[in-house]
Amino acid sequence: MAGGVVAGMACAGWAIPLGASDRPMGATEGARNWGLAGVPVDLAGAPIEVLRADPNGDQDQDRDGVPDAQEIVLGLLPQTADSDGDGYDDGEELARQSDPLDYESIPMSGGISASLTARGEEDKLRLVICIHEPAGEVGLAKVRIGALTSQGVVSVPIGRFLGLADIYEADAVDAAKVTVIDIPLSANFVHANEYVTFFLAAGNFQDITYNAASKVDVQSTDGVLLLLRPLEATAQSFVDGGSIRQPIPPASGPSIPTTWIPGAVCFQRSVTVGGNGAVVLKQIVEANCLSGWDTFCASDCSSSVGSTFRTIDPAALLGG
Repeated sequence: MAGGVVAGMACAGWAIPLGASDRPMGATEGARNWGLAGVPVDLAGAPIEVLRADPNGDQDQDRDGVPDAQEIVLGLLPQTADSDGDGYDDGEELARQSDPLDYESIPMSGGISASLTARGEEDKLRLVICIHEPAGEVGLAKVRIGALTSQGVVSVPIGRFLGLADIYEADAVDAAKVTVIDIPLSANFVHANEYVTFFLAAGNFQDITYNAASKVDVQSTDGVLLLLRPLEATAQSFVDGGSIRQPIPPASGPSIPTTWIPGAVCFQRSVTVGGNGAVVLKQIVEANCLSGWDTFCASDCSSSVGSTFRTIDPAALLGG
C-alpha cells in the first residue's frame, strides 16, 4: 500500500487509508495483483486503522463474534458462546490467542491483540481476522497483514476486499470489544502457490510498535484446501504437539479424492532447519494418519516426511 494516503474508503462503517494503487477491485483478482514479491516482512501490509463498525454479519448464533461456519471448522460450539466453560467467550479467546477448547487455557495477553484463522467456502478462502480491544483502547486498533507465498512475501491489500466482508462484534470481559472481519479471497491464490502463510501484527495505532502477532497456514493438495492447525492432546487424540492438515474444501470445489482416508486426519511434526528473520524453514520429521476424526487424511500424508516448507514466526513480527 505504497504511495501515501490520498483517499479514504469506508466499508460498513470501517475506514482505512487508500493509496493510489489500492483502489477497490474484484475479490477474485489473481496473485499477481497482490503486491510485489520479495517485500520485506516488516513492510508487508500497510497498517489498517480499525474503527468502530456496525456489524453486518448474520451467521453467529451464540453472539460470540465468531461466524458459525468457522466455529464448526475449529471444533467449537456454534450455539454456545463459551465452548470450554472457562468464562471467556470463543471470540475473545481466539483474538487473545488462548485455546477456546481448553478450560485451563485462558487469555493472558494485555493490550490490543489479534489472530487469524481460515476456512473454505464455495470458491473462496475465507480469511477470518479476530481483534480484541480492551477498555480504554476500543477503536484504537491497527492491523498489518501480509502473506508468504511461493514467490516470497507479498502485501495483502485487505482494503480491496472489505466491501465484501462480513463483520461481527461481541462484548468481552471487562468492557472490552471483540471484532471479527470475515473476508472472502479467491481460493485460486492458494491453489496457485500450493502453500500460503497469512500473517498479521496488531497494536494501538498511536504506537509505532506492535504487541501481538499471528499467522495461519493454508495448503492446497489435489485441489483441496487444507488448514494447518496446532494439535494438543484432546479427547480425540493422545498425541501432543505437531499439527494437523484439516481439509476445508470449498463447497463448489472438487470433492475429496477417493484415495484419501475417511475418518482420519493427517498429523505432522516438524522441526526448524533454517530461516531468515521472520521466515523460517521447517522439515517434516513425522507424519501419519490419525483415526477418530470426522474428516479425511490426504493420501500423501506419510510420504511427506523429509519434505520442507516455509512459514512465518509470528514473534519476529513484533516491535516494528
